[in-house]
Amino acid sequence: MKDFKEKTVRAFLWHGTFRVLAQSFSWCVTIVLVRILRPEDYGLMGMAMILIGFMDLFNDIGFGAAIVQKKESSLNDKDLSSIFWMGIFLGLTIYIFIFAVSPFAAAFFNEEKLSLIVRVLSIGFIIGGLRLVPYNLLTKALRFKRRGFAEFVSNSTASIACLAAALSGLGVWSLVVGYVLKELILTIMSYSLQPFRPAFYFSWKKIRPLFSFGMNVTLSRILWYFYSNADYLIIGRLLGTIPLGYYSVAYQLSSMPTIKLNQLIREVAFPSYSMIQEKEKELRYYFLKNIRLISIVLFPVLVGLCLVANDFVTIVLGEKWTPVIFLFQVLCISGIIKCLVSQHAPILNAIGKPQINVRYTLLMTLIMPLTFFIMSRYGIEWVAMSWLVVYPFLAMYLILKTLKELNLSFKQYIRSIAEPLIGCLAMILPILFFQSIVANAVIRLIGCCLIGMIIYPCVLLLISKEASMEIRSIFSLFKQMRAGAG
Repeated sequence: MKDFKEKTVRAFLWHGTFRVLAQSFSWCVTIVLVRILRPEDYGLMGMAMILIGFMDLFNDIGFGAAIVQKKESSLNDKDLSSIFWMGIFLGLTIYIFIFAVSPFAAAFFNEEKLSLIVRVLSIGFIIGGLRLVPYNLLTKALRFKRRGFAEFVSNSTASIACLAAALSGLGVWSLVVGYVLKELILTIMSYSLQPFRPAFYFSWKKIRPLFSFGMNVTLSRILWYFYSNADYLIIGRLLGTIPLGYYSVAYQLSSMPTIKLNQLIREVAFPSYSMIQEKEKELRYYFLKNIRLISIVLFPVLVGLCLVANDFVTIVLGEKWTPVIFLFQVLCISGIIKCLVSQHAPILNAIGKPQINVRYTLLMTLIMPLTFFIMSRYGIEWVAMSWLVVYPFLAMYLILKTLKELNLSFKQYIRSIAEPLIGCLAMILPILFFQSIVANAVIRLIGCCLIGMIIYPCVLLLISKEASMEIRSIFSLFKQMRAGAG
């Protein structure tokens, strides 16, 4: 168990190090881009990504997850070659389909430019199909040092290209250039770090068992996409490009800390859970550890962003983005629940129970779009409020179902997030008091960040000896990694 823990933590730290570097750089570029580009540009990209994001769910129809979940002894070169050719076929099929339907998407949103934008973005599906096997082999083997490096290079290079294009006055096309270039570089890097030579061989019989597992994963992703993008679709259709631009920026900013760390933990958790899928006690232990980790890191970030939203948006983005403030605050608070729920799918998939996540996403698909539609009559603020009013009750369904499968009590689950919640509550009043006595917005923003960064860890370490020990062990391993890298 100790070797497994060290291997998992090491994978997480390597992946996290590269992800933090890449996303810190990307976030800085995003802030500059928001100041250069117009709300209409982000609105157009948001509309395009509705179709692109949906079709991306079919790009590997769950074969990537199946490669990771299956025991290594049950995969051979013929299986992997068959999956490779299936990935190429799917990428080309999706590209042709999008090329054909793009004019209808443009007509739906009444945006003529949208057709060409979507067609160019869809090139990414062909590129993504090429890296299906090597990229997921890196994940399966927990080679996150290599995978993280590939993602760092692709994200950073694409961000620089995107910024250069925006400064050249390309508008929305700067975002398109960044997207396609990132896909291309990531694919090239995947092959260079995980050499894979497919044979000219394909057998449906070989990959049929993987397809069965993958379809449950894909169905869950499809349903998730419908409900999670229904707000974009409804705002874009009923309220227009500019409101969608405001909502899109608020969603991106509030999701950036949560999505990236959630994705980071999920990507390490799924292959790690798959390695110990038959050891129930260890699964429970590491699941609660992940929930605790995500809470310790993200709860204070989301609460802090909510508290400083006014100054943050005004100073960092500019006065033209003031309608984003309330949306940003609401989405930050709902993000606390989202970051917890996001950790349930990996363990359900690892133990071979993806159908539970399918039922949950089906429930979300039936209820959330209807809620968005009703709330849209009162403006984008009420669409955002849907994530606070309705979503928590639906999220509880998945939480309780997962706990039942793992033979965990709700009390154990709450206990794993109690200390981070106490730490967050402890920093709220000092921050509000500081805001009430300081007039300068810049000083207020910096001061509030410093107050949160001092109070939260002090309270956490004071009330939790376990947190202190975990932090020390992680730093110790991180030092070993640096020494090894040097």
